[in-house]
Amino acid sequence: VLSGKTALSRRGGAEFWMILEDAQMQEAGKLRLATREPGAPRIVPPRPAVHTNAEQASKISSTSERSRIFIKVINAEHLTDFDPQQGKPDPCVVLKIGGDEQRSTIKQRTTDPIWNEKYAFTAGAGEWLHVDIRNVAADRVMGRGGLPVDELFNIAQIHKLVEITMIDDQERDAGVLVLGASFEPGSRI
Repeated sequence: VLSGKTALSRRGGAEFWMILEDAQMQEAGKLRLATREPGAPRIVPPRPAVHTNAEQASKISSTSERSRIFIKVINAEHLTDFDPQQGKPDPCVVLKIGGDEQRSTIKQRTTDPIWNEKYAFTAGAGEWLHVDIRNVAADRVMGRGGLPVDELFNIAQIHKLVEITMIDDQERDAGVLVLGASFEPGSRI
């Protein structure tokens, strides 16, 4: 008899590894699970891979209730929107869940901005966080990414960060956005 725990993968897409364990709680193998909404951008969950209690995480993410979740925009790394004439970009993060959209402050002339800004959303299972990083100076989207809200609840549960690989309009890597999430257990709406 094998049992399993979910570990977040660093692979693109909403992919997860189920770590299989035998009766002595020794690792007996891995099973890769992948979910992806059609046309959804790739995601890269936290590094290093962490093990979670799948039963606890599913209690948060499987409910149809809406909850308050806090998303912390930490930083971005290796943004690729560099124009020799305009110089480095002036990035701003746009977060959207359902009809609720929030924007970070604008960071000046950097491809590795640091925000450390927190935003509150009301969300439920099955929804998606859509993220754009915009170059405000050039008035264009530098990269897009996304993450199922269910995964934000999982990230909040295990107190880890998530890296979202941003993709430009030509489906090329446009850098990485690092987010954190927290959840108030009594905040179910």
